[in-house]
Amino acid sequence: MIYYGLLFLSFLITFYWLVFNKNSFYNVAINSVSLLDAMLSNEEENLKVKSIQKYTFLAFKSLAALLIILIIGLILVLIIPLLFSYYRVLNLKDLDWTSLNSILAICLGSSIPLFFPFQKKMNGYTELSKLLHILILDNYNIGLKLLSREVKKYSKNISNKNCFVIVSGLARSGTTSLTKSLYRTEAFSSLDYSNMPFLLAPNMWKKIYSPKKSELRERSHEDGILMGLDTIEALEEYFFKVIKKDNFIDEKFLQTHKISKSNYELYMKYQKIVRKNNSKIYLAKNNNFILRYKSMINYNQSFKMIVLFRHPLYHAASLLNQHFKTIQLQKSNKFAIKYMQWLAHHEFGMNHKPFNFKNDFKGYNFDLSSLNYWLEVWTNYYNYILNILDEQIVLIKYEHYCLYPEKTIQLILNSIDIEYKPNELTGFVNNRIIDHEYSESLLDKALKIYSSLESLKDR
Repeated sequence: MIYYGLLFLSFLITFYWLVFNKNSFYNVAINSVSLLDAMLSNEEENLKVKSIQKYTFLAFKSLAALLIILIIGLILVLIIPLLFSYYRVLNLKDLDWTSLNSILAICLGSSIPLFFPFQKKMNGYTELSKLLHILILDNYNIGLKLLSREVKKYSKNISNKNCFVIVSGLARSGTTSLTKSLYRTEAFSSLDYSNMPFLLAPNMWKKIYSPKKSELRERSHEDGILMGLDTIEALEEYFFKVIKKDNFIDEKFLQTHKISKSNYELYMKYQKIVRKNNSKIYLAKNNNFILRYKSMINYNQSFKMIVLFRHPLYHAASLLNQHFKTIQLQKSNKFAIKYMQWLAHHEFGMNHKPFNFKNDFKGYNFDLSSLNYWLEVWTNYYNYILNILDEQIVLIKYEHYCLYPEKTIQLILNSIDIEYKPNELTGFVNNRIIDHEYSESLLDKALKIYSSLESLKDR
């Protein structure tokens, strides 16, 4: 009986060793897929060769590290039975490896580390799920190849539709709620969480992974909005990150940029594979869309960008509060930082990057823990909205949407000539107590912009 206990212990130690060094397994996969991504690159030949050399070296290095881990694992699994045979003066071949007791000891010892790892999964993401996200979302060239395949296979019988709807605005202005309300009218198609991580190949992924309607949970913002796998969210920005190679995201800011004609045409093809048919209109929530809005309207004067705006003081306080919450989340869950980077969610948190529209953003004069900073962010964003305002932008006052959601939905659908059947949405009031100091002059500046937006929303 002692032998079976020792056999159990040897496999328990070995598999905990392997689980502890799981990153060695992941690194082999990550570097191998990165090597493939480098080989698919369309960049200049000398840069491509350097990338291939880099990831070839990393792939062999990770393979060597994994081999060492496996050799140590083999030693760990054998050393206790060997010591037992030495003290009992037995030959190794005389040890019992195949009886029912031995098999049970081996199975239990190797299974416990898998069911009771050192770290539990966080926010519903298993280790394998995280790895899949890294393999797919970190490799843009593979993503473009998958997108090309999707377009060829799934867009043949779907016509272009210049009319589409983008819901935008500074974060915490009600964009998620409004997008969900629009989607419930059944006039739209959009990306949802079940498309992750294959955002550029949603149809292919759906054939592999088609989850049932999942349990709704409050999102990490802790604002009462419930999310599930079939919930639509701000996911299309990954497309623009890929086609622009992140060149609008620098160390400190998100920059305005131009979209080429070929970029626009690919975007319209992307919309087709998301729409899946000719009856639906493409819908996306994208708070970063204004970074390329001026370029986009050069190619299309039929789409609508819905921009929500909110009282600057309450809005800034909400942003500040969410900034603190996001930092706490990211400190306890490093994967959350990477997840937000993939989707270009830099609105708040440890990797916050404000919009830079004219290279004159002054927000850095204040600490991010100051309400004044977020008032500057608000002023910077909505002053730019006033500058680019045209007939394709529909202004929606957040407070009006909260009180009269039905009228708001009706207004938006009227702007794109769609009939609306009321869903009996219930209005509410959402004002918060302001318990932070702020500059009256900064607020006055923001309120002037707010008044201008109010006067123009019914133009």
